[in-house]
Amino acid sequence: MLKKLVVITLLLLLLYVVFVDSITSRIIFSNRSFSVKLMELAKYFLRSLLRLIWRILRAIFFLLLDLWHRMTEYSSPSYNIHDFEELYQLYQRVSAWSDLPWQVFWGIHAEETNLGRNLGSTTVLSVLPGDQKSFFYQICRELKWDPEKIQGSHKGAIGPFQFIPETWVRNAIDANQDGRKDPFDVEDAAYSAANYLLSRGALTDLRKALWHYNQDYRYVNRVMRYLDYQ
Repeated sequence: MLKKLVVITLLLLLLYVVFVDSITSRIIFSNRSFSVKLMELAKYFLRSLLRLIWRILRAIFFLLLDLWHRMTEYSSPSYNIHDFEELYQLYQRVSAWSDLPWQVFWGIHAEETNLGRNLGSTTVLSVLPGDQKSFFYQICRELKWDPEKIQGSHKGAIGPFQFIPETWVRNAIDANQDGRKDPFDVEDAAYSAANYLLSRGALTDLRKALWHYNQDYRYVNRVMRYLDYQ
């Protein structure tokens, strides 16, 4: 059975070389001598073999390069739980920068992730809507993250202030000036949340801005209750 398969394969290859491949058939049916034809065919097959080897080596090179990038460049976001005194100082700084009450950042942070203690355990790519994926990949490229390893909420929100990728890209601030706009960095996230609220008119209608942040009136009411604390 194997011998028959080999014979059939060789016959098909011979037919291809003689009648189908325009270059080899032109050489075979030319008026040149047999030795010249043989030399021309040998050169042609050698060039074809070298091109094939080059393509294989090139494919292997880029495969190894991609694996190298994954091992050396890609990383996962890091996040540290901060004590309330540190967070209070951060909220105060964001308040001074934005002219919004510091309690609103406490409220958002607490309601979204319990002050960073629950960032979500869902693989973001598995739940992210199609129109958000390009923004998510942009974040991952800029921060050199492996997109398949980023976890967040069941809606695809990420970080301590739970940003949807597009909202982050359009409103992110490098608050600590480390050259990275990181949604898992609580300082960047808090200032970016303030930036988003300001863009939604929070200075004139805080409730409406909060509704845009999370379109749930019960959520808005819960965050607003934090304003009662001094």
